[in-house]
Amino acid sequence: MKIREYLYISVNVFLIGIIVYLTLSSNGEKSAFVNLSMVNEKFDMKKDLENKYNETANARSKILDSLKLELILMEKSIENTSNKSELYKYQTLKDNYFRKEREFSEENSNLTSNLSVEMWKQLNEYIEEYGQKYGYNFIFGAAGNGSLMYARQENDITDDVIRFINEKYHDKK
Repeated sequence: MKIREYLYISVNVFLIGIIVYLTLSSNGEKSAFVNLSMVNEKFDMKKDLENKYNETANARSKILDSLKLELILMEKSIENTSNKSELYKYQTLKDNYFRKEREFSEENSNLTSNLSVEMWKQLNEYIEEYGQKYGYNFIFGAAGNGSLMYARQENDITDDVIRFINEKYHDKK
């Protein structure tokens, strides 16, 4: 009987110890959240990367416009011809235009993906640094997808984080 009482008391003491530990340790944790769409929208690096993308996409668009104009002009010049050499040149130019269009579309898509990965990697590093600097145990991202269903407004550090990440980004430039 004594062993049973001893086990009962031991298990209860152990459980009470765990409850006390969890209660005490969770009270000292500092946590907050950021609105990810707002951070994404106001991160200066994103604006710079969008400009970089637009420059590249516009340059590619100009190349395609030039090829298309050349194609239209050649099409008009060969409308009433049966010259096989001219028809072959036209077909080659047309094939080249469509190949470049596909190539540029794929490259633009890859560039968008790569720039997005670069931006989020940097953003995550900055937010981690912010959390360490200001003593946060957790910084949650509110993305509007249900991953954070509720948080008190006083725990919203979005504006502070935006200022911090933009300062870090400009210091790095």
